Amino acid sequence: MIARDRLLALVLCVVSLGVLPNVASSITIDGSPVTSGLQSNLDRANQTFQRAIDRLSSDREAGTAFALESAALYRAIAREGQIQNHRLELNAGNAAMIGGDTGRAILSFRRAEKIAPSNTAVRQSLAAARERVGTKVAPPPTAISFARAVDLLLTWRNVIPRSAMVWLAALAYIGAWGFAAVSILRLMPRARIFGILAGTVAILATCSLGADEWDRTRVPAAVIVQPGVVGLNGPASGVYEPTYKSPLAPGVECIVVEVRGAWSHVRLNDGGLTWVPSSSLEYV
Repeated sequence: MIARDRLLALVLCVVSLGVLPNVASSITIDGSPVTSGLQSNLDRANQTFQRAIDRLSSDREAGTAFALESAALYRAIAREGQIQNHRLELNAGNAAMIGGDTGRAILSFRRAEKIAPSNTAVRQSLAAARERVGTKVAPPPTAISFARAVDLLLTWRNVIPRSAMVWLAALAYIGAWGFAAVSILRLMPRARIFGILAGTVAILATCSLGADEWDRTRVPAAVIVQPGVVGLNGPASGVYEPTYKSPLAPGVECIVVEVRGAWSHVRLNDGGLTWVPSSSLEYV
């Protein structure tokens, strides 16, 4: 099963995503190239990942080690360069999947989903990783339509910078009022139609920006990345009983409800609450 999952991750990374050639050439932040140091690290990460691909069939242990190394390099590039690039996160996630680090694979895929929520490759990769963990994320029926509406309003994030969307909303708003004034003064026959169109664009752009702000500031999501994490009924080891019979597997997703010292109170997808060491999870 694990071999099949790693093969699936490899296929997704090399064939479906095409991220290696797409990201290897360059990464930009708001249209500006990254520094030469980060580009050098990116080249190193891609070379290491290529070594993983080359070695997996003949020496799985070495191939896995190279995959984990490349995943760590991709994450370091995103962190140190403060880069938000869904292809870079997909690289990190697929490399981690091949290396068997399912927890950090899901973490990277969730980060990619946050950047490009409607990207097909992101959804497929995240679904494959969740299948390995055995996680089924099924929101209640009342939340499904809301989630779909938010996804629809966030489709622009794949192609349009946030600043451009702000300008679009502002110009459409000004245009709507301008055409309304022209229509009242009867200076243009079709001013009312143009005003309605501009108003509609202004409303949609404003709603999209609102959905983007909500998505960025909502309750912090996190992923368990350490193995053997025992959820407890309180924030102290040896004092409180375990919440569950089995440890939480790497890749389990949660919402952080409270942080108390070195412990985090988290809500799992099934609605259950438990305490885990803060060091055992990473924020999306």
